[in-house]
Amino acid sequence: MGNDCEISQVKASQTAEQQSNCVLPDSLDILTPFSRHIFTGIYVAVSVVSLVGNCAAIYSITKRKYRFVQKTCIISLAISDILSTVVIGTNNLETFSHELLVWTLGSFLCSFIPMCQMVGITASSTALVFIAMDRYRNVVHALSKRWNPPPLHCLTVTVILWLISFGISYPLYDFFIQEDVTIVYVTGTENFTFVDAKVCVSFDKDNMKTYYIVMVILIFLPLLMIFLWFYYNIASLVWKHRKPVTSSFQNESSAVENSSSHLEVKMKSVKNVGKNRNIRVERKIRTFKVLVTLMLVFIICRLPYFTVFILKLSLTDDYGLWTWYLNYAFMALHILNCCLNPLLYTFLNQTLTVWIKVKKGIKDFTWEVCCFCFSNAEFDAFERENPFIINDYNRNGRNSKVKFEENVQEIEAKY
Repeated sequence: MGNDCEISQVKASQTAEQQSNCVLPDSLDILTPFSRHIFTGIYVAVSVVSLVGNCAAIYSITKRKYRFVQKTCIISLAISDILSTVVIGTNNLETFSHELLVWTLGSFLCSFIPMCQMVGITASSTALVFIAMDRYRNVVHALSKRWNPPPLHCLTVTVILWLISFGISYPLYDFFIQEDVTIVYVTGTENFTFVDAKVCVSFDKDNMKTYYIVMVILIFLPLLMIFLWFYYNIASLVWKHRKPVTSSFQNESSAVENSSSHLEVKMKSVKNVGKNRNIRVERKIRTFKVLVTLMLVFIICRLPYFTVFILKLSLTDDYGLWTWYLNYAFMALHILNCCLNPLLYTFLNQTLTVWIKVKKGIKDFTWEVCCFCFSNAEFDAFERENPFIINDYNRNGRNSKVKFEENVQEIEAKY
């Protein structure tokens, strides 16, 4: 967003023209050198990852055999994320490159960048809602005819939504202007040094605050509610049907018990059916977790920015510099959301594969560390007094016990 700096007037025995827009350097010094370097590193890293990831998403999605509505939504999401990354990164990296909050990109970009930033946020939010709606129709209404709009309808709706995004974002173009200022450096009791500079400011804070409140209430909160409603229904359905039907397995088990070699066949049946059942349950639970992650990412990465910006506009002129730090942090969080979107919507399978390997590595490392601190005596005692072996021995005699142990050892050797 354009840098909305506070202009502090100073009085010096200079011309009236010099006195009109004079500011002290302290009023434009909002970041320490260390924090500027930290923010610069963060913005460069997330911007590069976001641009590479979204460009790769566009290339990958054009090569896949997806329905046209899927391709349109994901490509629109990637383009909006690229736009948001470019304008937010350009605006803030330009700010971090100076010690003071000055503007060097010209009058047009001072007005154009805030508008494009809002366009990118609106277009990406709309694309995410349409992706959620597409998944809802194909999961919850799977028995009905699959939703597959023709390409012309998809392109027409996408163009209309982008035009609407530009239309509702246009007011920001008029809110920000480039202003000439004179920075006054006080070098002594009556010694002043004047340096001409430019800042990108907004003097219409009341109307801009009203605009943001209206955008949040009429646009982003409804989009958020629709987005959450779609994924909540999908997640509820997945969680409800996470366990597969086991009637076939129960029938098979009852038939096996009447056979002469029921123990061996039963162990084999338990191994095969149980393994397939566990895989299906794990996949559905994993899908449920992915859906919850999509909802949390949308909330965490998008709402804070509007909240802190409205709060900043609502405060008086003596607000602290902490609002600037929150402003830059939450804008970086939005670019992080642009980084995550390709991983969650285009390369989800690859992301899950990497995540499972990382989680397994962390778990194995943690277990190895814990082995140095804890004993296995309790588990060894449990194995020596295995209740399954004792019950089987009491029920079938020693021969069945030996056979049972052999089957257990065979399963453990394979898995």
